[in-house]
Amino acid sequence: MARRLLFVLVLLGALPAWAGAATIIGKARGETVQGTRRSDLIDVAGGGRDTVRCQGGLDTVVADSTDRVAADCETVARRIARDTTRREGQHETIVEPAVATAGSTVVTVFQSGRRTQGAADAIGFATSTDAGATWRSGLLPSLTESSLPAGPWQVASDPVVAYDALHGRWIATALVLDATSEAISASTSTDGLTWSPPVAVASASRTSEADVPLDKEWVTCDNWTASPHRGRCYVAATASPDTAAATLVVWLSDDGGATWTQTTSIPRGYFAQIVARPSGQVVLFYLVEPTHQLVAAQSGDGGVSFAPGTPVAASTQVGVEGLRAPSLPSLASGPSGEVVAVWSDCIPPSCGSLQVETSRSTDGTHWSPPAPVPLGAGSHVLPSVAIDPEAGTVAIADYVLAGRSCCALVAQIARSADGGATWLTRRASVRPMPESWLARADRSGFLGDYVGIVFGPRHGGIAILPLAEPPTRAGLRQALFAVRF
Repeated sequence: MARRLLFVLVLLGALPAWAGAATIIGKARGETVQGTRRSDLIDVAGGGRDTVRCQGGLDTVVADSTDRVAADCETVARRIARDTTRREGQHETIVEPAVATAGSTVVTVFQSGRRTQGAADAIGFATSTDAGATWRSGLLPSLTESSLPAGPWQVASDPVVAYDALHGRWIATALVLDATSEAISASTSTDGLTWSPPVAVASASRTSEADVPLDKEWVTCDNWTASPHRGRCYVAATASPDTAAATLVVWLSDDGGATWTQTTSIPRGYFAQIVARPSGQVVLFYLVEPTHQLVAAQSGDGGVSFAPGTPVAASTQVGVEGLRAPSLPSLASGPSGEVVAVWSDCIPPSCGSLQVETSRSTDGTHWSPPAPVPLGAGSHVLPSVAIDPEAGTVAIADYVLAGRSCCALVAQIARSADGGATWLTRRASVRPMPESWLARADRSGFLGDYVGIVFGPRHGGIAILPLAEPPTRAGLRQALFAVRF
């Protein structure tokens, strides 16, 4: 266990300690790779069954699920799912994972076979029932034409997953579209492996190919044992997002995701994140598009109504040239009721690079002034936050690139055990990823609008990250990896 606590200390924006590390790239066949006494970066993904041994330093290994990686390799990213579909879309591409956990089970859902508006082929899942040691993957049924069995929809996007402890149900939501309609779907499972046909949380008509009447849904469930609303699950999404009538809408389910009821709506809310606190209070964190303000609103009646939102921070919503990586917020709730939000924003005054910013609240209503998280040099995009439900440790997964243009992306994971005063960070990928290795969205490179990170009582922390390997003649090689930390 001690080896999993080895991190590189990064304070006050210092350069990451992996600068100058030795890089070792495996061959396209099974082999034994021996690291050096330096801090090695070793990539053996995609070949035969490999054996990797590390020595001194702090090492990062990217490997396949069956590769043998020695215990002295501190950070290991294992490939847990590939896009094996072959219908319309980009292959092999997996993007935009979300993750949830309960006990020893970890479930992630993701887009498989990316195209312009989402996954042309399917929403995939990968599930571990042994705390992340081994994984099984598949496709959610009855969504798109590539699903098994096939479904009626042409495109699926924005996959999210939550666990309802009271009803013992995993709930996976997604946006699904065809030529004339769109819906928020909810698929459920008792084991994370066998999934029900989806039900509709909400639906709407489409007036044109460019019309997206529902956007950016998020799902969470209240699993706190003392909460008066334990067993209630929440979906938040923006309706009519590209019009003056845009509203942030909330739906509730009290039966494990079988049925859903619309409750409240908030004008001009986008990019919503929603969490429940141990008291049962529900917190919505979202962007008010016209003013570019990040706002938090709380509900004391289980999501039926929300108090007026409290402004938390201004958001420039400035991205990276050549990379689709919007500044969506990420939100997590901790065991003592604290709520932590993170997002990516530009560094003033020149806005020449991007940093991760954070704000905290102990009651869901009053928030600390936004502050940069000292995660090292470079531009930081796609941050996702999690809180350990027992110790309260905070962890952030993100990608780092040298400047404001795409790409030389590397993934990293950071965590703080002292309320954000200091952060320990480590590299979670090996080869910097150029734009040509990535899936495409809006003519830009794409890893997703978000990634997944979670803590669990039986596995510590797990980050779920799309990583790209060099393409082959057959196409791209952007797969899904799990990093235990």
